[in-house]
Amino acid sequence: MQKCKEVGMRLVEEDLQDEVGSHTTSTTSSITSPTAEHSSTDTSSLASSNPSGSPEKQPHIHYYTSANDSLSQTALINPAPRIEGKRLIYDCNPLIQAIKTILDQPAKSLYLTHGIHLSFMQQLQYAFTQFHTVVLPPPGTPVETITEFDTELMKFNETYISSLADMVMKCEHFAQLPLNDKYIMFKRFWPLFQGIERTFATSILCGTSANDTRLLIADRFAIDIASKQFHVRGFPQESLDKLKPYMDPMLEKSSKFLMQPLKAMRVTAFEIAYLSAYILWTVHGITGLSETTINMAEDIFEQCASELHNYYVYEMRLPNYAPRLAKLTKIVSAAEHTVHAKKDFSTMAKVFDIFDCDFCTSELMDL
Repeated sequence: MQKCKEVGMRLVEEDLQDEVGSHTTSTTSSITSPTAEHSSTDTSSLASSNPSGSPEKQPHIHYYTSANDSLSQTALINPAPRIEGKRLIYDCNPLIQAIKTILDQPAKSLYLTHGIHLSFMQQLQYAFTQFHTVVLPPPGTPVETITEFDTELMKFNETYISSLADMVMKCEHFAQLPLNDKYIMFKRFWPLFQGIERTFATSILCGTSANDTRLLIADRFAIDIASKQFHVRGFPQESLDKLKPYMDPMLEKSSKFLMQPLKAMRVTAFEIAYLSAYILWTVHGITGLSETTINMAEDIFEQCASELHNYYVYEMRLPNYAPRLAKLTKIVSAAEHTVHAKKDFSTMAKVFDIFDCDFCTSELMDL
């Protein structure tokens, strides 16, 4: 009992909620410990059976979603993104409204057997596992490396962002915040976390070899960053050729400072959950937040730091974890630099009339 208290568990007097009955015994047992690793995020068991990443046929992206997930219909939020000349036309308003609708839901508590209440990190780890059931293909699905993609990628992006909003709403403290605060925090959170999560997802499906330069961009489709050969269906090739001198260095830096360090560390699912909490609750510099939210962020930071300490000491048997924690922090900084570089890249492309993307200039990219 004392150890349970140390890692953040607490007993509550309330009756168990009805929703718990929908979870199987195996699922319940897998989340009662903040250090439990889930089979869906086991990099050794889900290594891709296609290490070469060079299928004979190079398909374009075909959208995939989980039939069992309630958010699968969000793929139809905006069914008609299209390319006209040098512009990707995409109405972001339906997606923005869908995100706000998700964030405006009431907080839901998850109580387990005997009234054990999950701590914030435990809730987040559970939510992250659920999130991966939507944005990753079934185990054993081969990863296909592509060189051409089209507007189908936007459909996956819709489901990805909407499901990510649902993920953070599974955390009580965040769900209880005012809608305005949640939306402001989420806008900053999702692009930073996406860069980290996509690399982590790549390591699950493709392994952690430093020589493997694939990056997952959809559920089971990846691009090879080293090849630098990308084509967008319907987009003028001459415009793509003009973008390459600016895009290639950006991809190289992202690989060097974000992808390779994260793969080399063999980051665990619990550490990814911690990074998501770190990004979500880093609120200094964000304008428009209430004082209550800012104060809560400080409390959450302390709780997450305590749980991470217990994870390193008791689960990983790593008492001197300061170097590893420093590397995790650098990964967040690299992700932030990558997002800002992409935004600057989009602005430059629009100013010089090379490429214009409605999504890149929407409020969802206001960091």
